[in-house]
Amino acid sequence: MNISKKIAEWKAKYGSVFIVSIEENSIYYRTLTAWEIQSIIDLTAQNKASLDIEEATCLFGVLAPSPLPTFSRPGSVSSLSEEIWNKSTLPADIMAKTIQDSREWSESSVDQNYNLIIASVMCKLMPSLDLAHLLELPTTKLVRLGAIVEKITGEHFLEGELLSNKQGAQKSQGPDQVTNEMADKTADLLANALKTQRIKSNK
Repeated sequence: MNISKKIAEWKAKYGSVFIVSIEENSIYYRTLTAWEIQSIIDLTAQNKASLDIEEATCLFGVLAPSPLPTFSRPGSVSSLSEEIWNKSTLPADIMAKTIQDSREWSESSVDQNYNLIIASVMCKLMPSLDLAHLLELPTTKLVRLGAIVEKITGEHFLEGELLSNKQGAQKSQGPDQVTNEMADKTADLLANALKTQRIKSNK
């Protein structure tokens, strides 16, 4: 297994990837999803044995090695389970910092990542679209879907030309509609991100 390639793939799919060493084994894991956390909570409510709950937590969160190694020392599974659980359910003070860090990350990311912006714009124009799914698509497919959205909605946004002034005035009537200010800001972000992407591709 090319671990560097796998870590890159995991990060693209799950976000943060963590590593912990237990009994000389390098364990790679991710945080749990909301439904996985709920499954653990449900198991606890059903008075399942703590070992069952700990093993379930590990099976959900561990990315590699697979299957899990057979640990020989008591407490190893508990330590791994606690490590995954603590990363997945942050206390209030750490959550506040994580939110702030994520907001700062989003500020820098949307300036450079064209795909993030057009996926978000597409979801704004067509709320039935799934943003998480769009973000998994490669650029070429995302742009083609964007062209379809342009055709359906009549709003051109792929090159930063989102909404004309006349359309913007019409669109600003409802609370869920795109205002002139939002359109201008989005257009600027798209143009800048597209310019950055073109510069990188020409290097």
